[in-house]
Amino acid sequence: MFENKLNQGSVCASLALMIIDFCKAHNLQVPNECFLYEMDERIPFNVWCYILEKIKLQTNIPALGLEIANFIQPPYAGIVSYLSFTKPTLFEAVPEFIHYGRLAYDFNFMHFQIEDNEIEFSWGDYIARPGLLVDENAISLLINIVRHAITPQELPLKSVHFIYEKPDNISKYNDFFKCPVYFNAAVTSVCFSVTEVKNISLPKTDPFLHKLLQKQADSLLNKLSSYNQFEQKIRICIISSLKNKKINIDIIAEQMGLSIKNLRESLHEYGYTFNDILNDVRYDLAKKYLSNIKLSINEISDLLGYSEQSVFQRAFKTWSGETPLKWRNDNNRYFPL
Repeated sequence: MFENKLNQGSVCASLALMIIDFCKAHNLQVPNECFLYEMDERIPFNVWCYILEKIKLQTNIPALGLEIANFIQPPYAGIVSYLSFTKPTLFEAVPEFIHYGRLAYDFNFMHFQIEDNEIEFSWGDYIARPGLLVDENAISLLINIVRHAITPQELPLKSVHFIYEKPDNISKYNDFFKCPVYFNAAVTSVCFSVTEVKNISLPKTDPFLHKLLQKQADSLLNKLSSYNQFEQKIRICIISSLKNKKINIDIIAEQMGLSIKNLRESLHEYGYTFNDILNDVRYDLAKKYLSNIKLSINEISDLLGYSEQSVFQRAFKTWSGETPLKWRNDNNRYFPL
């Protein structure tokens, strides 16, 4: 099942050039899969994961995904590296970077929101969790593409969150991102300050070039394999709203760019109500949080957006047939923060 889910995505084949450069610099064997695709083709996501794992078998470099991403060059990510950054400022470039990001890296849905002077990009794990190596490489190569575009200006990251367990070499992550990095998060995310991003100008502003590239990018986007992103999108919107302690159908509809009526109709087509999917997300998160014994039942209740602990306890017993405490005792797993 995991392999089938990984088959749903792809990356642009020119990203293989990043792999080749990294392997040559470290005297490693370049995986044969890097040479199977023309530069204008797509590498299936399961093959991309396999390429990274084959490199991992050859070296003990800590935070390997970050190190590989240091070899990214704008041409390796294709048209998205140029299209997005023909806008006057980085803030104006963000929506297009999100929209056309699939052309470079197409897997779990990327959600974008602005809340309280903070821009957050977040990725859920609805399709699958490909692992820290794959995800850290994806995020760090995207970060480096932006860094290339704004140099010599600095990219002011506020925080980075990963859904995976905390590795031993946390300093490598802090040094790369130059901000606090957290693990065992509900979603993988990258946060910026709106004010600081608005002050970052882009040196290659060109409206005419932007129009030409956009036409080409739209054509390429239409050729990508389509797969249902609706449930991915609504789940990650709900998770983000729970984190901000603001959760209702009005907010989710706005985040998804839909009217409440259209959102209800879309949910109905998939056999859901809004409460069905909200409860499903809460149940998934509750099990994750209960697996961390450092979190109290009251803290988990708050994280899930409940006004009272007793309401959470009743809901969890409805979902699982057990109280939260009994479930925690019966599933005695510990994921350190």
